[in-house]
Amino acid sequence: MKPEPQTKFLKEIWIYNRVGWHHDPALRVPAGLVLRLYAATIDYAFFFPLYLVFRNPVERSLEMLAVGPGSIGAIIIPSFVFAIPWALYFFLPTFLWGKTLGKSAVGLRVAADRGPGHFFQILMRESVGKILAVIPLFLGVLLALAHPQKKMLHDILTQTMVLKVPCPNEGDKQGRGSKTQ
Repeated sequence: MKPEPQTKFLKEIWIYNRVGWHHDPALRVPAGLVLRLYAATIDYAFFFPLYLVFRNPVERSLEMLAVGPGSIGAIIIPSFVFAIPWALYFFLPTFLWGKTLGKSAVGLRVAADRGPGHFFQILMRESVGKILAVIPLFLGVLLALAHPQKKMLHDILTQTMVLKVPCPNEGDKQGRGSKTQ
Protein backbone atom coordinates (compact mmCIF):
# COMPACT_ATOMS: atom_id res chain seq x y z
CA MET A 1 0.00 0.00 0.00
CA LYS A 2 1.36 3.38 -1.04
CA PRO A 3 1.56 6.07 1.71
CA GLU A 4 -0.38 9.28 1.34
CA PRO A 5 1.62 12.00 -0.46
CA GLN A 6 1.73 14.30 2.59
CA THR A 7 2.89 11.45 4.87
CA LYS A 8 5.54 10.41 2.38
CA PHE A 9 6.72 14.03 2.08
CA LEU A 10 7.04 14.43 5.87
CA LYS A 11 8.92 11.15 6.10
CA GLU A 12 11.37 12.28 3.39
CA ILE A 13 11.92 15.61 5.14
CA TRP A 14 12.48 13.86 8.47
CA ILE A 15 15.09 11.59 6.93
CA TYR A 16 16.68 14.56 5.18
CA ASN A 17 16.83 16.75 8.31
CA ARG A 18 17.84 13.95 10.68
CA VAL A 19 20.57 12.31 8.62
CA GLY A 20 21.69 15.07 6.27
CA TRP A 21 21.65 13.03 3.09
CA HIS A 22 19.08 11.29 1.00
CA HIS A 23 19.14 9.03 -2.04
CA ASP A 24 16.55 11.12 -3.87
CA PRO A 25 18.53 13.51 -6.12
CA ALA A 26 15.58 15.92 -6.15
CA LEU A 27 16.27 16.67 -2.48
CA ARG A 28 19.97 17.39 -3.09
CA VAL A 29 19.74 20.78 -4.79
CA PRO A 30 22.95 22.79 -4.25
CA ALA A 31 22.59 26.32 -2.89
CA GLY A 32 23.91 29.17 -5.01
CA LEU A 33 26.47 31.79 -4.04
CA VAL A 34 23.93 34.58 -3.47
CA LEU A 35 21.84 32.54 -1.00
CA ARG A 36 24.96 31.44 0.83
CA LEU A 37 26.27 35.01 1.12
CA TYR A 38 22.86 36.17 2.34
CA ALA A 39 22.94 33.44 5.03
CA ALA A 40 26.50 34.44 5.98
CA THR A 41 25.41 38.06 6.40
CA ILE A 42 22.66 36.99 8.80
CA ASP A 43 25.09 34.70 10.63
CA TYR A 44 27.68 37.42 11.22
CA ALA A 45 24.97 39.85 12.33
CA PHE A 46 24.25 37.37 15.16
CA PHE A 47 27.85 36.23 15.75
CA PHE A 48 29.58 39.57 16.36
CA PRO A 49 27.34 40.66 19.28
CA LEU A 50 27.87 37.20 20.83
CA TYR A 51 31.62 37.63 20.36
CA LEU A 52 31.53 41.08 22.00
CA VAL A 53 29.70 39.65 25.01
CA PHE A 54 32.63 37.26 25.53
CA ARG A 55 35.42 39.68 24.55
CA ASN A 56 34.73 42.67 26.79
CA PRO A 57 34.94 40.88 30.17
CA VAL A 58 38.12 39.07 29.11
CA GLU A 59 39.79 42.31 27.99
CA ARG A 60 38.97 43.85 31.36
CA SER A 61 40.41 40.81 33.13
CA LEU A 62 43.61 41.03 31.09
CA GLU A 63 43.97 44.70 32.04
CA MET A 64 43.49 43.80 35.71
CA LEU A 65 46.10 41.03 35.46
CA ALA A 66 48.47 43.47 33.74
CA VAL A 67 49.14 41.13 30.86
CA GLY A 68 51.43 43.02 28.51
CA PRO A 69 50.79 43.24 24.76
CA GLY A 70 53.87 41.16 23.92
CA SER A 71 53.25 38.34 26.36
CA ILE A 72 52.07 34.89 25.41
CA GLY A 73 48.89 35.38 27.47
CA ALA A 74 47.93 38.36 25.33
CA ILE A 75 47.94 36.08 22.29
CA ILE A 76 46.49 32.83 23.64
CA ILE A 77 43.67 34.21 25.79
CA PRO A 78 42.03 36.30 23.00
CA SER A 79 42.25 33.24 20.73
CA PHE A 80 40.18 31.25 23.22
CA VAL A 81 37.81 34.18 23.61
CA PHE A 82 37.16 34.05 19.86
CA ALA A 83 36.88 30.25 19.85
CA ILE A 84 34.10 30.04 22.45
CA PRO A 85 31.46 32.11 20.60
CA TRP A 86 32.60 30.60 17.28
CA ALA A 87 32.00 27.11 18.64
CA LEU A 88 28.64 28.10 20.13
CA TYR A 89 27.36 29.79 16.99
CA PHE A 90 28.99 28.12 13.96
CA PHE A 91 30.35 24.70 14.87
CA LEU A 92 27.76 23.24 17.28
CA PRO A 93 24.61 24.11 15.29
CA THR A 94 26.22 22.94 12.05
CA PHE A 95 27.31 19.68 13.68
CA LEU A 96 24.00 19.03 15.47
CA TRP A 97 21.43 20.30 12.97
CA GLY A 98 23.35 21.02 9.76
CA LYS A 99 22.57 24.73 9.85
CA THR A 100 23.08 28.00 11.66
CA LEU A 101 20.46 30.69 12.18
CA GLY A 102 21.40 32.34 8.87
CA LYS A 103 21.19 29.11 6.91
CA SER A 104 17.91 28.25 8.58
CA ALA A 105 16.43 31.67 7.75
CA VAL A 106 17.41 31.35 4.09
CA GLY A 107 16.43 27.67 3.83
CA LEU A 108 19.87 26.06 3.53
CA ARG A 109 21.54 23.09 5.16
CA VAL A 110 25.07 21.63 5.29
CA ALA A 111 25.28 17.95 4.32
CA ALA A 112 28.12 15.52 3.76
CA ASP A 113 28.69 14.24 0.23
CA ARG A 114 28.30 10.65 1.41
CA GLY A 115 26.48 9.68 4.58
CA PRO A 116 26.04 11.80 7.68
CA GLY A 117 28.76 14.32 8.51
CA HIS A 118 31.02 13.46 11.43
CA PHE A 119 32.59 15.62 14.14
CA PHE A 120 36.04 16.10 12.60
CA GLN A 121 34.62 16.78 9.13
CA ILE A 122 32.38 19.62 10.38
CA LEU A 123 35.12 20.96 12.68
CA MET A 124 37.54 21.23 9.74
CA ARG A 125 34.87 22.76 7.50
CA GLU A 126 33.95 25.48 9.97
CA SER A 127 37.52 26.33 11.03
CA VAL A 128 40.50 25.62 8.77
CA GLY A 129 38.41 25.22 5.62
CA LYS A 130 36.72 28.61 5.93
CA ILE A 131 40.01 30.34 6.74
CA LEU A 132 41.60 28.84 3.61
CA ALA A 133 38.57 29.86 1.55
CA VAL A 134 38.81 33.56 2.41
CA ILE A 135 42.55 34.19 2.78
CA PRO A 136 43.54 34.40 -0.92
CA LEU A 137 41.19 37.28 -1.84
CA PHE A 138 38.04 35.17 -1.33
CA LEU A 139 39.03 32.94 -4.27
CA GLY A 140 37.83 29.88 -2.35
CA VAL A 141 34.40 31.49 -2.03
CA LEU A 142 34.25 32.56 -5.67
CA LEU A 143 35.03 28.99 -6.67
CA ALA A 144 31.30 28.32 -6.18
CA LEU A 145 30.61 30.26 -9.39
CA ALA A 146 32.57 27.75 -11.47
CA HIS A 147 31.98 24.50 -9.61
CA PRO A 148 29.16 22.30 -11.05
CA GLN A 149 27.78 21.57 -7.55
CA LYS A 150 28.32 25.20 -6.42
CA LYS A 151 30.89 24.16 -3.82
CA MET A 152 33.29 26.58 -2.16
CA LEU A 153 36.85 25.58 -1.25
CA HIS A 154 35.95 24.51 2.30
CA ASP A 155 33.17 22.30 0.90
CA ILE A 156 35.58 20.59 -1.50
CA LEU A 157 38.27 20.06 1.17
CA THR A 158 35.84 18.51 3.67
CA GLN A 159 33.55 16.71 1.19
CA THR A 160 30.44 18.63 2.21
CA MET A 161 27.91 20.76 0.37
CA VAL A 162 25.26 23.33 1.17
CA LEU A 163 21.79 22.32 -0.02
CA LYS A 164 18.47 24.07 -0.38
CA VAL A 165 15.98 22.63 2.08
CA PRO A 166 12.72 21.71 0.32
CA CYS A 167 9.79 23.80 1.47
CA PRO A 168 6.55 21.93 2.30
CA ASN A 169 4.53 24.62 0.49
CA GLU A 170 6.28 24.05 -2.81
CA GLY A 171 4.19 21.57 -4.76
CA ASP A 172 5.76 19.12 -7.16
CA LYS A 173 4.56 16.78 -9.85
CA GLN A 174 3.12 14.35 -7.26
CA GLY A 175 0.87 17.03 -5.79
CA ARG A 176 2.67 17.46 -2.48
CA GLY A 177 1.91 20.80 -0.90
CA SER A 178 -0.95 21.62 -3.23
CA LYS A 179 -4.50 22.06 -1.95
CA THR A 180 -6.18 20.23 -4.82
CA GLN A 181 -5.12 16.61 -4.99
